[in-house]
Amino acid sequence: MKKSFLILATMATVMMTACTTDGADECLTVEVTPPADPQQVTLAFTIFEQEPMTRGATTRTATGVADYCTRLDVWIVSEGETVSEAHQASGDAGFGTVQATLDRRRTYTLYAVGHKCTGAATLTDGVVVFPDEKLTHSMVYTTTFTPGETATINCQMQRVVGQIRLVTTDAVPEDCKRLEFRFRCNDRWNMETAAAEHPTDKTVAINLGTLESDGTAIVNLFVMPANLTDTDHITITVTPQDAQGEAVRSPRELTDVPVKAGCRTVCRGALFAIQSSAISFTAEDWQTFDTVEF
Repeated sequence: MKKSFLILATMATVMMTACTTDGADECLTVEVTPPADPQQVTLAFTIFEQEPMTRGATTRTATGVADYCTRLDVWIVSEGETVSEAHQASGDAGFGTVQATLDRRRTYTLYAVGHKCTGAATLTDGVVVFPDEKLTHSMVYTTTFTPGETATINCQMQRVVGQIRLVTTDAVPEDCKRLEFRFRCNDRWNMETAAAEHPTDKTVAINLGTLESDGTAIVNLFVMPANLTDTDHITITVTPQDAQGEAVRSPRELTDVPVKAGCRTVCRGALFAIQSSAISFTAEDWQTFDTVEF
């Protein structure tokens, strides 16, 4: 004769096991999952902007992520499973704020990335990959939290790229319509290790739109260093081109350019001017080949 069991679902997970009384090896295991205890969590994304003050001091002001990014991708993970994700574009209502309904008793890890790519980024095994592996003004944030302990999280994002600002001191020639940059850097970000991955040779062409009043140009390029603290040094080759991508001036090589996450490096100089070359001629003195006596 078998015993009867009454299983009551409570707030905790209950494991019930029923076995026969005749010593048989067969047992029935029933696992009862507790019902969810929902909690709405609001995530507000900002970034700190440094502003110079007198005597070399700086102040840090929290600014909405919408001032710098056109895309915001958010993943919420628990026990290795993505339980919620959001992909916002700058035209969406409430861009920069994400709400999610989560179980207040569970622990979650939040991953977020802001950028200016044309599409959403992807997250695979903690590594962020941007569309076409293109680098733009990019920033990230990650934290671990329990909804029962907090209902609002102020997500202060960090830039994972450095900015290279090229400033020409000579006017852009009429036949130059864009600048091509060649360099090598990383283009993926590991949220788990807070480090960059996937070093790749990059070719980036930037069209020259509105110029400065004196005909010079200012162009911004984004480069991902190895991590958030160290300074990388890279070589950048700049080639002035026409609208069809043909070179109109000789390439210029910028060597040992420092790059640090969250910092701007200004490269200033005459990019289009034809560099003068000094040519010197030398000749050896006469050599005695033979002597003829007479």
